[in-house]
Amino acid sequence: MSGLFDDIERTEHRPAQYGEQSYHYLNLSARPAAGLIRDTLDVWFADYPDEHRENLKRDLIAKSDQSAFTELLVHQMLFRRGAADICIHPEIQGTEKRLDFRANVSGQDLYVEVRNSAETDNPRIQGFCDGVNAKCQTKGFMLDLSFEGDFDAPVSVGEFDSFVQKNAATLKLSELNRIINQDGPDRLPVWIFNHGTDRIHVTLVPCKEPDKLYDRPIGSLSPHDVYVLEHAKTLRRKLKKKASRYGVLNAPYVIVANFEDGFLEDIDIAQALFGDEVFIDYRNGKGLEFSRENNGLWAVDRNTRVSGVLIFNRVDPWSFWQRVPSLWLNPVAAHTLDRTFFDGWLKIHDVVPSTGRLIKTQGTDFAHILGLDEQAWTDTFYGGA
Repeated sequence: MSGLFDDIERTEHRPAQYGEQSYHYLNLSARPAAGLIRDTLDVWFADYPDEHRENLKRDLIAKSDQSAFTELLVHQMLFRRGAADICIHPEIQGTEKRLDFRANVSGQDLYVEVRNSAETDNPRIQGFCDGVNAKCQTKGFMLDLSFEGDFDAPVSVGEFDSFVQKNAATLKLSELNRIINQDGPDRLPVWIFNHGTDRIHVTLVPCKEPDKLYDRPIGSLSPHDVYVLEHAKTLRRKLKKKASRYGVLNAPYVIVANFEDGFLEDIDIAQALFGDEVFIDYRNGKGLEFSRENNGLWAVDRNTRVSGVLIFNRVDPWSFWQRVPSLWLNPVAAHTLDRTFFDGWLKIHDVVPSTGRLIKTQGTDFAHILGLDEQAWTDTFYGGA
């Protein structure tokens, strides 16, 4: 079949509209970043098994979320890292349901299922974002926004613009670029715009051309239903839906969770998997003792078929190359995952059996994992192109 995108002349240089489907925008956009993404995804698409390409392309075109992209990314990750016998939607004994992948890694079969977390978008937020893009302008930076709350009442675009400009005046774009180069974009400062009980999390993403004007300043968003203190509960709820869906498996099983509802910290993931942190207050002089509630995804008698959870933090076609995926291993898994295949490129969280302490290894970003030219991606996205 033909490639993933249409062979057409592209003249669109506008940023994506809020809520615009990723494939649709990438297919039309003439912007350099969109071209780089298209070329990369076309390579990945060519590596995808012939008999499944048509269905994947249909899903990428039709789905409003990022699940089809995440599946393509996971396949490319397995393929580039040398997994053998990658099978798409393999048959599973005892059920008609199909997992996303089965592959052979380090000499053992591995089942992989992909789960995206994004929920339905709020139309009021869509109207607000369209208003910001229509009426506001930024100079030298774009906006990354995420939304926390119900947003039942309209948000003033003018008040929001004043808030952004006031805070932008306190920062130097050179300092923001230094943060990106040294620590990564996830460490950029975040401001909170309060709207009653609702909140908008605002990050300035700098351009290397300080005088560049953006007539449509919103560069990226995350879904609105974000409750920061409940990330652990949200992740746990999403994972439970996949944990036992396919019955008893005869090999390690990993769930890939692309968390689009905000950024997960390690503490969020640990609480989702091992239980919420609690402190027991002893009144007999022993003081406080740290413990966990028995409400995590994993326990000796619960969800042992899940060997590990691979976390992606807000991964989409525009951001994936900067993200560092992390693999969390289940210490009581029925089928232990041989981590040899993943060592050295994934950030791995594992429990030491003798002490019960959680340790982690260093990982790397998708640009390194997939062999991309990271400097070319950095220049294209942050060099004012």
